[in-house]
Amino acid sequence: MRAALSTKISALVGGSLLVLTIAVGVVTWFRVNSAFNAQTEGDLEILSNSVKHDIRQMETKALEVATLLATRPDVTGAVEQTNTAVLQKISRETLRQTGLELITIADAKGRVVARGHADKVGDDVSNQANVLKALAGEMSSAIEEGTVVKYSLRAGCPVRVGNQVIGSITTGYDISASHKLVDGIRQKYGVECTIFKGNTRVSTTLSNGQQRIVGTQLSNATLEESVLKKGQTAIGINTIQGATYNSV
Repeated sequence: MRAALSTKISALVGGSLLVLTIAVGVVTWFRVNSAFNAQTEGDLEILSNSVKHDIRQMETKALEVATLLATRPDVTGAVEQTNTAVLQKISRETLRQTGLELITIADAKGRVVARGHADKVGDDVSNQANVLKALAGEMSSAIEEGTVVKYSLRAGCPVRVGNQVIGSITTGYDISASHKLVDGIRQKYGVECTIFKGNTRVSTTLSNGQQRIVGTQLSNATLEESVLKKGQTAIGINTIQGATYNSV
């Protein structure tokens, strides 16, 4: 994996960078050409913070779009009437205009009325954290699993008529199957990037020469302990597919 998204970063000494994103945590790596030192550690920390900043920007955008949709009279009216056709049209248009990759609109019981990214309707999404919070009147954003989009960064917002919550709107980005997030990181910073679900690669710019190495495991017990179990940032040296990398 190699590093990621927003602010400008000067080139780091020692070759290509590698960033690893684990759930809401971020890990960056680059090929070792010299001793690991304070400068290397500082550069990697800057990259890590930049990735986190950009992910927060994505969350903010998703939440803003969800909020705007939830306050549109044509949306609230269509949710009240369970008008799938109208909501699909609005959702698909919104996806085209905003660059978001998913919109799901559910009723007060958490049943899907419409999706902008798929035709599937009628299924129950009330177990999703963002939907639960939206139906309770709260806005939220997080990385979580979905029904159609399996692993995504998403925001949830309640749909109200007066003081009554009549449904929820979920907006967000596919961060696994589309590979757009990791490819964007690579393009922006000139580094490689991988997203893990637990310790399994679900999206990556790394390949074996023929295809992306998704489905492979993170084979670093120290990293798993620090990042997945303790929720800490880990900086160190790692080996991936036979190549050695400095990482954060």
